[in-house]
Amino acid sequence: MKGLLPMPNQDTKKAFTGLLEVFVKSTKQSMDAALQLSHMAIQHFKVHGNLSYAQDFLNAMSRNYNRLSAFIDWMQEFSPVSVEGSIKTGYTLTKDKGPNAKPYNLEKALATPYWEFSPPKEEINFGFDDVMKAMKSAIAKFRKERYHAASEMAVMALQKADIALLHLEADIRETAAKTPANVNENDDAGEEGDEEAPSEQEAVAAA
Repeated sequence: MKGLLPMPNQDTKKAFTGLLEVFVKSTKQSMDAALQLSHMAIQHFKVHGNLSYAQDFLNAMSRNYNRLSAFIDWMQEFSPVSVEGSIKTGYTLTKDKGPNAKPYNLEKALATPYWEFSPPKEEINFGFDDVMKAMKSAIAKFRKERYHAASEMAVMALQKADIALLHLEADIRETAAKTPANVNENDDAGEEGDEEAPSEQEAVAAA
């Protein structure tokens, strides 16, 4: 059949081995070149204040290059860079002149190949409303037009999930209202109220 490769034999094995060697060699050459290009790009930016090298290098990367975003993150972590655009439209690098711009840090940049760079993950604080919103969103997803229940059990699961979530929310709010902190606040308010309202005997004596 047209388009199918012949069954493996000595000739195809030799061809495969040859192509594999080309791939390994070209990949190493590509990585070596990429490392030097990234170093030159950030050094040029610091010395001359423009991102022309970095932008040219970024533009040369194909959209499906899996370390494209790593290069952008690397530049942003170790130099004052702002980024606009998207993977579809392409990215534009500009110098960040804001008060919170990152300073240049060539020492760390040159010690970290951009494809191995992973910026520290931002810590995220979440509250009760965030948890409830995420759970409601997860349930609501199955009510979108393109979702169709495959069985009665699936329909029942969705209905019970709604009910369970309502009970859960009510239970948590009720429990929160009875926390020691809230009880103490009420007790303190009561004590202050007692101090502000003298007894009838005290009022008579004062008169």
